Formats: sequence, C-alpha cells, structure tokens
Amino acid sequence: MGMVKTSSTIQENKQFALDQCPVTHLMEKIGSYWKPIILWQLSTGHKRYSELKRAIPAITERC
Repeated sequence: MGMVKTSSTIQENKQFALDQCPVTHLMEKIGSYWKPIILWQLSTGHKRYSELKRAIPAITERC
C-alpha cells in the first residue's frame, strides 16, 4: 500500500470529523464491521451468546 498524503482534503475532512463528532471518534476507536451491530444489540440489555447469534444471523464465529 502507498503512503497516505496527510495534507489531502480527504484526510483533513476525516480529522475534522474525528475532532468534532463523538460518534465518528468512537467508531474509529472500536472499528470492525460487527462491533457496532453487537453493541446495538446489547444496548437493550444482557444477552446470552446464543441470543446474539439468533439476533445477527449473518455473523460467524470467525468475525
């Protein structure tokens, strides 16, 4: 992969969003595709592992 040009408009916009938006900052920290979906499922309360698997049928254990 090539080097990222830090002075590009895209990088400046990304940095602005990270500085100004707490949701963008949080998503940058927790990353991954499935984590926000799992956190949303857990926001309603505790769930057992099997309940999460039923709630998110497309997820696999390797994710």
